[in-house]
Order: sequence, then structure tokens, then C-alpha cells
Amino acid sequence: MSSIHRFTIGGTADTALGVELLPTFQEPVLPATRDRSVEIPGRHGRYLFSSDLAAREIVLDLVVIDSTTAETLQSLSRAFAAILLDQDGHPEDVTLVFTKEPLKTYTVRYSGNMPLQRLIGGSKGYFSLPLIAADPFAYGAEDTDTDNIIRSNQTVTVANAGDYRTPPTITIALGTGSTDVTGFTLLTRQLISTVAANGRFGTARFGTVRFGSVAENTYATQFLSYSGTITVGDILEIDTDNMTVTLNGVNARALFNGTFPLLYVGNNELHWKDEDASRDVDLVVVHKPRYL
Repeated sequence: MSSIHRFTIGGTADTALGVELLPTFQEPVLPATRDRSVEIPGRHGRYLFSSDLAAREIVLDLVVIDSTTAETLQSLSRAFAAILLDQDGHPEDVTLVFTKEPLKTYTVRYSGNMPLQRLIGGSKGYFSLPLIAADPFAYGAEDTDTDNIIRSNQTVTVANAGDYRTPPTITIALGTGSTDVTGFTLLTRQLISTVAANGRFGTARFGTVRFGSVAENTYATQFLSYSGTITVGDILEIDTDNMTVTLNGVNARALFNGTFPLLYVGNNELHWKDEDASRDVDLVVVHKPRYL
């Protein structure tokens, strides 16, 4: 068995598999880009519209600690197959965690082939395990914020500790003594800059601003609304990653309007508004911070 633990795949440590990462292994700093551009006759270069990140390709260069017998190699092959393939033999999504960042998890899938090279007369074998992360981000531990909404125009704060915006799942249910809620709006916003009323200069998140004669806050905002009725016992779930809206597990997308918000990096203000006389709403926001 190996004694140097450097990664865990599908919940199984490299030490348990009897493999080690080669010192030459280089994790990609960033995924490749997917650029959208066009060439215009008479103009130099290309016109670049926008760019996204492509899937992250990770190739684990591994050494097998003991490959002296065919039985050992077969056992290793079956161990990796049990981790990387489902019951029908298809590659499936598994978790990948490097020990240098134990709180960040990639979701990867086997993609390619991994022939083993064994040195003649030697006890060690070498192979590369090709993996692909369709979602190029690594994610931290799930974070849950639960707030009680008892009035319209109430604002709660949700913090995103990651390095990038991330999609939350928003769940809404009513307390046992609540009256029905007939439609609501939810505004996700983050303060960008504050302009005070003293005529001085100040520093905003995106640069320097002059403080004018009227105090003013500038926000980045995302807006959603739901026009259906929610009663006690109902569970409304808005999954912003998969862009689905369900009421008690049934598709309610037709009653949804606006955008599926992403949580900004840092503190987010979620501003609830409805037209009902009273309400007792449990607002649960679940998200995973994400990193590259």
C-alpha cells in the first residue's frame, strides 16, 4: 500500500488503492476557454463576443506501488472500475478531492483510456487516469441559511464565502399558523457603492466615486417573482442551478417570472415583498461556495 495520501476519488483514498501521484503531476491552473468570435473582412484579428470556461480536464499520472503479479493488476483494475463505472458499466460522476484542499470537491467522470505500463523486471507500473469535470468549478461544503419572514419588505442576509457567484436552491414553506401567501417577489442584491451627502470622494467596490448632495446606494440586482398561492403544508422549491420551479414536487414553472439568481460573492441581501396582510414564511437558502 502507498503511504503518501494526495487525493481521494469516489470516497476512496489513493493509499487504499495502492497508487501514488507521480511528482510530475500538474493540475491545470484554469480550464480552457470556450470563445465566441467572428472574423470580419477588412478588419485585423477577430471580434470576440464573449468567453466561457470549458470542461476541466484532469489527468492523474499514477504509479502502482506493487504490480509484480497479474492478480495484483487485475485487483487494481476492478477497484477502479467499481469506483468509476455504474452497474451497467457506464462512466458515472464521482467526487475528486485533493488533500492540499480538503474542503474543495470536484465532480469528475472517467473519459478516455488508461493502459498500464509496467517496467520489465520491476515491481511498479505506471498509468494515467483521464478525468473530465463537466462543471469546471470545485465546490465547498453545503451552506444553509434559514430565515423567518413575518412582514413584507423584509430583508435577510445570505453570505457566499466562495470566489465566484454560485446558484442556490431556495425553499419556501409556511408556518403552521400562517395565512396563505398569494404571490411574492424576491430581490437578490449586493451593495456596489455608496454615495454620501457630504461632497467628498469615496472608494467604491469598482473604483472611486464622488459623494454628491444626496445619499445614494448603488446595487447589483436580480429579480424573481412567483404568482401562485402557497398554503400551509406546501413546499415551493426554486432550483436556480437546474432552472426548475416545483410546488410539492409538481412543475410550477409557469407561475415563475424573472431570473434564476446567483448569489454574489460576499454578503447578499434577499428582499421579500408580497401584498398579503400577514405571513409566516420559512425561507431556506442552500448553496455551495465555488472555486477554481
